[in-house]
Amino acid sequence: MSGCGIECVVFIWVSFLWPILVTIAYLMFKDAIRHKAKYFFASIIAGYLLFAAVSFLGSFLVRQFIEIDSLMDGNLNIELLPELIFVINVLAHYIPPLLSSHMLAKRFSKPQSEMTT
Repeated sequence: MSGCGIECVVFIWVSFLWPILVTIAYLMFKDAIRHKAKYFFASIIAGYLLFAAVSFLGSFLVRQFIEIDSLMDGNLNIELLPELIFVINVLAHYIPPLLSSHMLAKRFSKPQSEMTT
């Protein structure tokens, strides 16, 4: 991580631990989750599987459908392309683990009738 500032180090660690952080946040703020240990492990496994699937699928799609030569010949602002690809990459990696944690939290939540009694 030579040449990488503290912001870069924090970004790398948050990226690496993202499924765990999302799961912990759901456990802290959603009291209705039953079987917390099962939810914890299921959410982390699903988050990392989605993280890996997005990585493999993204690289496959880029190799199949994006031709760099045609991008360079077009009227595309080539200076904005890296930022756009970075934003799309970050969203594609962070949203699926978040959605899987949310859906698993709903699945592991107590029904309303159990919460009132």
